[in-house]
Amino acid sequence: MVNRQTASQGARAVAAVLILVAGVTAGVAAPQAPEAGQAAAPDLQARAAVAGERFAEREQRYRIQPGDVLAFQFRFTPEFDQTLKVQPDGYVSLSGIDDLKVGGLNVGQVRDAVVRACSQQLRQPVVDVVLKEFSLPAYVVGGEVLSPGRFELKGDVMLSEAIQVAGGFNSNAHLEQVLLFRRSSEGWMESRQIDFKKLIKSGLNEDIRLRPGDMIFIPRSKMGNVKRFMEAARVGLFFSPFGLL
Repeated sequence: MVNRQTASQGARAVAAVLILVAGVTAGVAAPQAPEAGQAAAPDLQARAAVAGERFAEREQRYRIQPGDVLAFQFRFTPEFDQTLKVQPDGYVSLSGIDDLKVGGLNVGQVRDAVVRACSQQLRQPVVDVVLKEFSLPAYVVGGEVLSPGRFELKGDVMLSEAIQVAGGFNSNAHLEQVLLFRRSSEGWMESRQIDFKKLIKSGLNEDIRLRPGDMIFIPRSKMGNVKRFMEAARVGLFFSPFGLL
């Protein structure tokens, strides 16, 4: 009897084939390709395999986004307690403290930043940060798909499924270089290039499970060697022509 895992892989393989034939209309023009990185090292394949494993192990802690609501509780000085919404630029304005950048940080990092910021006004402050309201986890698909957009991440979503949700590839898509961007640190994102044709031939055994905040870009043509690490602002240039950021 075929086990559930095999059945699931088979279903995803069928979905992937449907993705290949889904698009027949021309898409909008893809944004300009990034600058080519440095020449690849001789042991590129071995290093890429290790990089792929590390890429999949990035931490899953929620990172603060604009519009989130945070409660700051000062354990020994409650008069400083306040609840604030994160501004569109990722900052919060704490009373008596300069504006503080919290966007892209997890709750623990926000707490440490607040303690450092108020250490001059308060002696050995003890601060608790509570995430009161937050954005639903989501991923973004842009480029040569029929319905680019931002999609809610419900449960386990694989790369092949995410592309299907976005309507599948259109006729201009370059399947050999699907790009997956994942945040690696504050202000920086790690990129991974996926040959979707090889992924299908493997029976989707190497399909990638998405994480909140992942960004998928399907180019129109070959883009050369995309740098492994890129500034988040530069990654945004891929998606802004589609009104996704």
